[in-house]
Amino acid sequence: MASACSNGPSSETTSTATTAVSTRSIEGTFDVGGHKLFITCEGTGTPTIVYLHSANPDQSYDPHLDGLGFQRELQDEYRVCLYDRRNNGHSETVDAVQTPDDAITDLRNLLAAAEVEPPYVMLGSSLGGLLAYLYANLYAEEVVGIVMLDSPIPEELSLEHFFPPENRLEAFREQEEGSVERISGFSVLERSQEFIGREPAIPMTYFSSIPEGRGAHDFGQDPEYNEVVLEVQEAFVDRFSPGTYLRVDAPHLMEHAISDQIVEALRNVITQAGF
Repeated sequence: MASACSNGPSSETTSTATTAVSTRSIEGTFDVGGHKLFITCEGTGTPTIVYLHSANPDQSYDPHLDGLGFQRELQDEYRVCLYDRRNNGHSETVDAVQTPDDAITDLRNLLAAAEVEPPYVMLGSSLGGLLAYLYANLYAEEVVGIVMLDSPIPEELSLEHFFPPENRLEAFREQEEGSVERISGFSVLERSQEFIGREPAIPMTYFSSIPEGRGAHDFGQDPEYNEVVLEVQEAFVDRFSPGTYLRVDAPHLMEHAISDQIVEALRNVITQAGF
């Protein structure tokens, strides 16, 4: 197994692709600093859409595949890149707990190694959306827009009092750090706290799942939580410029269920960003 490493990508990448920046397609694995990640890109337009997949419980599944529909639909207009985070799909395994900064550094090094230049629009599903939020805050000069698909938002930590201690996000930290991806959602939420109210002035669209709120779906319905979390989501979205909040009748993992709506939202965000 490869060891964890936070250094930048080596000067000599180990891509299995035979592509260059000017070509339409990229597909291969690239050294991101001691381990290799898989990325596939199609299209040459600007900006580049980068898909960040949800947490993946199945090591045999390639989670970047959930973004193929967006890639096929949009590749004639923009460059669209899909990738597998460490321990997933075609990417290498790292025998260590993954921190939020590991995930962000991996992505930035991957984009640099594959010579995929900004500007980026981040499309993130569930945990991937919160990682997209972190990337946009840490590297605001690179990101011109975000679309989040029923993702956790930083303020969710302030709502933990609605749940008994055994059902709070921190209680699942050890379990998640032992899962396929070895990253804790609680740790990503912790890392995001410093950016509350300091978000970059970029367009963002947030999709909220009607049938699968945390209070109703996971731990038994709590009417007060279900009401408050929607207000908190809307307030979060309102901090962006502009922010668009969409309640949709779709499951939590909604890429396949409402692909057309998500494609429309991406186009709108890109237009709002001035492209």
